[in-house]
Amino acid sequence: MPRMDFLDTTTPGGLADATDRARRLAETGQRRVLGIAGPPGAGKSTLAERLTEALEGRAVLVPMDGFHLAGAELERLGRADRKGAPDTFDAPGYAALLRRLRDPDPDHPV
Repeated sequence: MPRMDFLDTTTPGGLADATDRARRLAETGQRRVLGIAGPPGAGKSTLAERLTEALEGRAVLVPMDGFHLAGAELERLGRADRKGAPDTFDAPGYAALLRRLRDPDPDHPV
């Protein structure tokens, strides 16, 4: 299982610490996946954008926004009125993309 570290970026120095840790990950020379989790409106996208900018071309942002389940599927599941809730995303599809990014296949570039 991949190593997981947790960091509170709301504390004094939290953003600088997160930036420093992300920089160290980028300097390994290996592909790494850094995940950011939190409730809606917590600033996940803003933090991800700031980290990506700070890494100056050594990182890319892969948001989950394009992984909403299709409207027809949400209707079938009775979740259309909750679009954006955690259970309305195609989490397995997103996880598969992250695996392909982390462990690229030379015959099928991502």
